[in-house]
Amino acid sequence: MIIKYPRETPVAGVEPTSAPVVIGFIGDSITQGWPLDVDPTEFCIAALGPNYSAINQGVGGTTSAHWANDDFDGRHLMSEAIHLFSLSQVETIHFSIGYNDLFYGISPADYGRHLQTIVDTLREAGFKRLIISDPEPARNLSESFESTYFGYVGAIGHVVAQNPDFAFRGDNSRSWTLFAQRPDELFDDNVHQTEAGAQALGEIWADAIRPYL
Repeated sequence: MIIKYPRETPVAGVEPTSAPVVIGFIGDSITQGWPLDVDPTEFCIAALGPNYSAINQGVGGTTSAHWANDDFDGRHLMSEAIHLFSLSQVETIHFSIGYNDLFYGISPADYGRHLQTIVDTLREAGFKRLIISDPEPARNLSESFESTYFGYVGAIGHVVAQNPDFAFRGDNSRSWTLFAQRPDELFDDNVHQTEAGAQALGEIWADAIRPYL
């Protein structure tokens, strides 16, 4: 397992017109950019424009439970993220996680409970909004996993509906068709993106985030 610690990501070669608005990212290895040292949040920020930067707190192997319980093999993931985001005056956080939940056998009901805990924790920490995108779809889900995956999607919708002042749905649905049409932008595991795939994903996230900025 590779853990990439956070970094701020300005847009290279472009001067912002004011202090950049910093967006925090929470996720698993897809957000982290594993297995390459290619950060999809860099492409997201490039698509949003020069007045934005990012702190990437994606950690490979994590589930919604790890973030809700603030514990991943003794590492306090959520506390770290809150500390780093607060130092950079983050107001908006993007969250996308769930593929590992499938393999840990986390039910949609528990996934929803974990999301609600995450919403409560981040709201109490003083952030303004949480944008929750659907877990990035894999191309190799079994029928049972696919049913659970769409249960997660439903749980996101429920949590967003229950927290309209803080939690918002990030529409990344076109990633389903995009990677189906361009499978060469995924590695052989049909989950993780190549550099071209990371760019495509970052641009999808930018479209998901932009309406809430």
